[in-house]
Amino acid sequence: MSWSTFVDFALAPWQTQGQNREEKPTPSQSYDHENEQQRDEPLQLQHDEQIVEQCVADKNDRASIHNDDLSKGREELTESLNSALSHDSQLLKELDQCDFVYDVMAGPPGKNQLRRCMMLSFHADTDIMSKEAHQRLGTSIEPYQGAPIPVLGLQDSKPVGIAEVQWSFCGRSKPYRTAFYVVEDVEYDLLIGRPSMRQHELYRVDPAIAERLRDSYRRQ
Repeated sequence: MSWSTFVDFALAPWQTQGQNREEKPTPSQSYDHENEQQRDEPLQLQHDEQIVEQCVADKNDRASIHNDDLSKGREELTESLNSALSHDSQLLKELDQCDFVYDVMAGPPGKNQLRRCMMLSFHADTDIMSKEAHQRLGTSIEPYQGAPIPVLGLQDSKPVGIAEVQWSFCGRSKPYRTAFYVVEDVEYDLLIGRPSMRQHELYRVDPAIAERLRDSYRRQ
């Protein structure tokens, strides 16, 4: 072994230990590093707290906006319901004053029949047929010599004449015969008043007819 080799071999462990000592932190370095970490921790905590506070504030803001929207929606729904109920109540009152309209097959007794509209009026006591319907149906007519009569939708009017019609509700086979006053300038084809409803027992055809007919007489 040469002298230079021996020197290198002898110094190698010491150099390694020196290098290791340089790599290990000194107590003072460790203390400074710990202090630096401790100083950074409050800053990190404070930063985290700010993030949490901001998230909570944003959540509260969103909740407040959501609650406002819900409150506004409830108010609008309440107003709509109140308006609908008020409208329905008024509509029911108006319907209570309305008459019933049915499709019927009508014509001269024993002859061909045509489809017409018949009004059942709970505000009239006379049976009316328009002059136009009389002409279309081809019914025979007898002259009228009496005084003017009450006509629904018009002032008291003098009929053109009296015509007998055979008719039945569409979809039903039972026939009826009614003598109608033929009147000009009315907008309906045929109108049946309360006395004829009772005579023909039309309250048996539809329960609604029976109820309205009964109520109409109670109000007199």
